[in-house]
Amino acid sequence: MAEIKKIVLDAEENGVKKYHRELNTLIRKAVADGFNWITIKNVRGQRFIGAGISDDVTLEVKGDAGLDLGVFSRRANIIVYGCSEYLLGNTLNGGEIVVYGDSWDITGVGARDGSIYVMGEGGSRIGIHMKEYKDKRPAIIYGGRVKQYCGEYMAGGLILVLGLDYTRALVDVNKPFPKKTSTREK
Repeated sequence: MAEIKKIVLDAEENGVKKYHRELNTLIRKAVADGFNWITIKNVRGQRFIGAGISDDVTLEVKGDAGLDLGVFSRRANIIVYGCSEYLLGNTLNGGEIVVYGDSWDITGVGARDGSIYVMGEGGSRIGIHMKEYKDKRPAIIYGGRVKQYCGEYMAGGLILVLGLDYTRALVDVNKPFPKKTSTREK
C-alpha cells in the first residue's frame, strides 16, 4: 500500500470563493505533485471537482459541491461532507463517491463502473443510461428517497433506494391493479 501524502486546499481566498477552473488546477497540481489525500475546505458550489482523475486519489470535500462532481473519473475516491448538485458521477468509470447529504438530479448518468453512495435524498433521473459491461457494474445507493424516472434507459448496474426517514403514511390499496376496461372483456 502506498504511503498517504496529504494536502489541504482552500476553495476560497479572502472570503471569496475560487472559480472552478482555478480550484481544479490546484487539485490537478496536487495530484501531479504526488499527493494522494486531498482535503478541499470551504467548497461552495464549485463545479467539476475531481473531473477526469484517473489516479488512486482520495478527495475529501468539505462543503457543498457543484455540478459534475467526479465527472469522467476512473479511480478516485471522493467523500463529500455536505450536499452535491446535479450530475454527480457523470460518466463515472470507476472509484467511489460518498455524499453525506443530498444529491439532486441526474446522479450517475452514463456511469460505466464505480459506486455512488448518497446518505440523503435525490432528484429526478437517477442512474439514467447506466451501463454494465463484463466485470464493470456501476452501483448507486440512496439512503433517502428519489424522484421520478429513476433508472430510465438503464442497461445494467444496480440502483438501490432505501427511503429511510420517510414519514408520510402509506396508503393501503384493496386491489393492487385497476379493473380491466377492455371492450373484449367477457
